[in-house]
Amino acid sequence: MKIRFLAVGVGPDYYSFDDDKVIAHKNGKQSAYDFSEMEDGDIATIGVFGDRAPIRRAEKTGGVLHLHLLQVVDAGFWTAGDWFNVSEYNPEGVHVKLIKTKKSHGVPTAMTKLGVKPISTDEGCQ
Repeated sequence: MKIRFLAVGVGPDYYSFDDDKVIAHKNGKQSAYDFSEMEDGDIATIGVFGDRAPIRRAEKTGGVLHLHLLQVVDAGFWTAGDWFNVSEYNPEGVHVKLIKTKKSHGVPTAMTKLGVKPISTDEGCQ
């Protein structure tokens, strides 16, 4: 499974994974999404959990499931992270990229399993 994170204002706190199942966690609640029945070329429609769909897109190509997931950020200018293997996912990490050349008001933050994480403009993201 390959995953990529998009920077958003509202979404899950973090994710966990079990084979082709993705579990979105938010405020102590969770919702599971099972992609084991997907075949090559399939694109999944995701139901809403909380007030947003926690998975923006799911597609299976070449036998590999590709998921666009969400990471909540605040302050700063952000862009999507790179694709990586799900085995490399760290729920305490930041998987989107802070655009450091653009100045913003406030301290950039990202939501992780540990809560809101302030991001130094000197710190690398992803």
